[in-house]
Amino acid sequence: MGQVLHGCARTTEAVRLIRRCRLLKVATQFAGDTIQRVERARRRMSGTLDASQGAGTAVAHIAQLGLHLAAVDYREAVGEITIGHGSDQPKWWSGDVVPDTGCRMMAASLMTGDPAMTPDWPKMMAAYNHWMNERIYALLADVPDAERKCDRGAFFGSIHGTLNHLLFGDLMWMARFEGLERPHLKMGEIIHDDFTDLRVARMEMDARIIAWTDSLDAGWLAAPLNYRSGVDGVLRRLPAWTLVTHMFNHQTHHRGQLTTLMFQIGIDPGATDLPWLPGLTEDGFSKT
Repeated sequence: MGQVLHGCARTTEAVRLIRRCRLLKVATQFAGDTIQRVERARRRMSGTLDASQGAGTAVAHIAQLGLHLAAVDYREAVGEITIGHGSDQPKWWSGDVVPDTGCRMMAASLMTGDPAMTPDWPKMMAAYNHWMNERIYALLADVPDAERKCDRGAFFGSIHGTLNHLLFGDLMWMARFEGLERPHLKMGEIIHDDFTDLRVARMEMDARIIAWTDSLDAGWLAAPLNYRSGVDGVLRRLPAWTLVTHMFNHQTHHRGQLTTLMFQIGIDPGATDLPWLPGLTEDGFSKT
């Protein structure tokens, strides 16, 4: 019995050692990235920032994550928490275990073995979604209603049908992400027959998505999310970041169909590529 316990202790210690080895690898990369970002900022600001500030920030995050890991080891040792055993147990990168967002981002990367998606990407895509929708609705506002609702053989028939489906998809996914009951709507259903009502609902949804991305953290994005598909009824469990990617990919997919329909009636939507998004720079996206 003593040998078994000794073996379990050695296994637990080995797991903790692996955590720290992986921590060192990710922390080194994190420190390098931070220093590079500060150096770019220093060049733009004519030397008013020192690269050591970047190193200090990185080291502070690394030290903080190390303290969190030590606390996790202690809580696990005294039986307060059980890490990684069963879907109902807290994961060691979750918010109740590692409260700091920056540390959670590194911890999630360590646990999954893949670079964790940071909240910066969903924020950028939420802004891109709103930028495109605002322009498209403005261009379509003066189009006769019959033209917007004319069936042109698209997935959802008309321009109006496609706009409705875009709203439908976002309503469904945002309900899942926010832990709400999904709206009782069917695929292809016209949610708003009136264009003005549809436009208002679209802008409200865009504001909701932007506010939601502002509250995201890397720990939630890395954690698994259960959802049941409305297409085949299958219950799936995937990393949240995969499903967030799908929501934004779904938007872009159907907006591509929409811009084709607009060209068919003589409307040029203009530049639709992501690099044209206002506020996008070499350091990422920032709200203007």
